[in-house]
Amino acid sequence: MKKALPLLCCVLLLGSLAFADTFAIETSRTGSDLVDWGQLGPTFTVVPSPFNAVSNGGRTLTGNDNGNFERRDEGNGWDGIFTIGDHLLWNQDNGNAIDIHFNSPISNGGAQIQNDFFGFFTGCIQALGSFGASPVFCVNGNNTGAEDNSAPFIGIADLSGGNITDLIFTTTGGETNATAINQLSFTPGGGGGNVPEPASLALLGTGLVGLAHRLRKRRQS
Repeated sequence: MKKALPLLCCVLLLGSLAFADTFAIETSRTGSDLVDWGQLGPTFTVVPSPFNAVSNGGRTLTGNDNGNFERRDEGNGWDGIFTIGDHLLWNQDNGNAIDIHFNSPISNGGAQIQNDFFGFFTGCIQALGSFGASPVFCVNGNNTGAEDNSAPFIGIADLSGGNITDLIFTTTGGETNATAINQLSFTPGGGGGNVPEPASLALLGTGLVGLAHRLRKRRQS
């Protein structure tokens, strides 16, 4: 039984390399593609949920909050801390999370976020995908109504590869999950790289099995 231990360790190591996903919070805007909510209509447009949208790069996504959304513009229907003219997606204070589902996986994504009440709030993001659910990451903000682009950016990155299918936005503060976000930035899947490619995994596995074989022969001699 002891002689099989090195090989067993190799199998466990390969399994952990192949399936682990690592996540990181992003607090500044990154990404190679963008979704502008202005495509859903002018300010005060009620947007039934779920809805479909298209990114600047032609990627499709679906928004859902188990209720209706509404389009607002900072400075025209919204007095907050986004930049004047920002096209916003608002959950109408219905208490539901904003779930943005991508029809093809992404490696990172996020938006500036705000609670729909003056004062301090916390904005959070979580990712869903083939890994299940990521940790929840949060940032703090303060809605002063200054319209000064001080709305905090909250994003998440899958450092292990492009496996994110959903971004979940929530806020707490003046009222639980009365949430608005501005334009959504993201990077299409495949931007990660910490998980070895299948060919690399095969080579690594061959090397580890060979090492186990040499150790076994050494013990026998």
